[in-house]
Amino acid sequence: MHSIQMRLALAAVVLAVAAFALGFVACGGDDGGSNADVLSGIAFIDAAGLHEIDESIVVNKDIPDTAHARTLEVQTAVKLTDWPSDLDDDADKLADALGKFAQAIDTDNPDMAQVAKLVEDAHSQYHNFSHEVWTWLQSEAGIEAHAEDAHQ
Repeated sequence: MHSIQMRLALAAVVLAVAAFALGFVACGGDDGGSNADVLSGIAFIDAAGLHEIDESIVVNKDIPDTAHARTLEVQTAVKLTDWPSDLDDDADKLADALGKFAQAIDTDNPDMAQVAKLVEDAHSQYHNFSHEVWTWLQSEAGIEAHAEDAHQ
């Protein structure tokens, strides 16, 4: 029992230090998120597997078991990341598209035609948003992006 209490106390301290460090590093200016916050948010979203969910639904006519939970996780990341102000409208559009898609699949008998339309819209909004975010990050890093370098 003592070992469990020590581990919990240690975990609480580690989490508190990590939260403080992340808050310190990720504090943004007047224009929204810091580079670290934006990079962290888009890295999570890019790795979420929205393309695979879209493909499974549109091509295979199958909603993956993890699609609803994963979509809500991505929507949460989009809503909680402190994006630069000039990306806020696109972030809102993506969060809205993800929410509509999540709602459409949160049923025992989803309308697959509607689900396919909504997942394609969410996927398209994601690609547009990801491109805008990476263009912003590259600009912040002093890297000149070219049209052919766009995120796919």
